[in-house]
Amino acid sequence: MIAKTHVLAGLLAGGILLTEASGFRVDNEALFLVSVAVGSLLPDIDHPQSVIARFIPIIGIPIGRLVSHRGFFHSWFGMTVVFTLLGMALPGFKDSYTLVNGVDVWGIAVLWHGLLLGYFLHIVCDMLTVSGVRILYPLHWKIRIPLMRTGGIVEFFFRWLMLACILLLVFGESQF
Repeated sequence: MIAKTHVLAGLLAGGILLTEASGFRVDNEALFLVSVAVGSLLPDIDHPQSVIARFIPIIGIPIGRLVSHRGFFHSWFGMTVVFTLLGMALPGFKDSYTLVNGVDVWGIAVLWHGLLLGYFLHIVCDMLTVSGVRILYPLHWKIRIPLMRTGGIVEFFFRWLMLACILLLVFGESQF
């Protein structure tokens, strides 16, 4: 799938969580949605022409040359490694999510969870393509539910459907 589709899938899922999931609450909804959108781009750091690799070329270009696309970074193992390292790198993340009186002061937990949701959804969306993903990397076995081709007409309509759903979430309960 292309970046626009991944970002829309992340924003739709994040929006549904924020508006429809009872008991789901974050201290900073905007940070959560932005981190979900960024997280939905992260697995493609292994492709030198991806949005995220071009945005962070000092990391993206070397990684794109070292690993194959839809390999390590598109697996459960890769996701676990990335988020373990991210959790260790984020200041104060180990200290009860930097909670002070139950509030995520620096937004670290919101950021981490948003990135994780977006990353996870990217992998799930790529499973829906003909190419699939090597979810159990380094095993060569792929999971694919071949509903669409990357950049194909089905993905195009899927993207517009997600955009319509997002608009319904945003404007559905307001009066015009």
